[in-house]
Amino acid sequence: MSRIDERGELPASRKVRLFLQLGTNPDYRYIAWFELRGLDFYWGPSMAGPDIESIPFDGISATISIPENFGELPLAIWKASRHESGMLHVNATGQNKTEMRDVYVGPVTEITQPTLFAALLDKQPQYHPRYERSLTRDRAAAIVIRVPEESRTLRHYFEFFLTPAGTFPAPPTALSLRRQATPQPPVVQSLDIELDVILAIRHFVFGPEFSNWRPDIGIWMNFHPLPEA
Repeated sequence: MSRIDERGELPASRKVRLFLQLGTNPDYRYIAWFELRGLDFYWGPSMAGPDIESIPFDGISATISIPENFGELPLAIWKASRHESGMLHVNATGQNKTEMRDVYVGPVTEITQPTLFAALLDKQPQYHPRYERSLTRDRAAAIVIRVPEESRTLRHYFEFFLTPAGTFPAPPTALSLRRQATPQPPVVQSLDIELDVILAIRHFVFGPEFSNWRPDIGIWMNFHPLPEA
């Protein structure tokens, strides 16, 4: 069971950025952003990536192929949003290859338990560019996870949840980690105390064997409930 306090571990903020800090020096790597605008919730990656088509999967398995010319592809960036209407979709620049059609998931104010909305099988931290701007610019909150020297060349995995305050059983991981990844302390950040909307982040670090597979490539996954039969 996990206890999620209504105020989280950090002061409430509707705009949040996630960073990794390499070592004890001010060496920050920007990973992702999240924002609650009114009753609309948005999230996305820190920077553009190759403009390749997204792959739908049914929650059981998926096959991902990395193009040989991956590093030469034009760049695009996507943004996901879950609206007050309850509709979820993904918009993208470029040729719109990563866009996702509208899916009804319900408004964030109707969430009653930890609900997975995205996950990131990240590249090794050393492949993220160093972040040189203010971590809290535009009045954003900064979640900073310190990465010890031995973990900067390992692959990190994140799961992102929206949840109200309360005590809940820990959901199973979206990926079958098979004891290949070591759990790290979770992070809880309140987005709005009155609305009772909290961002919870689950974090794992893989060992060298899997981390060395295409260490410069990260894979995002966006989740929504499967339609009823």
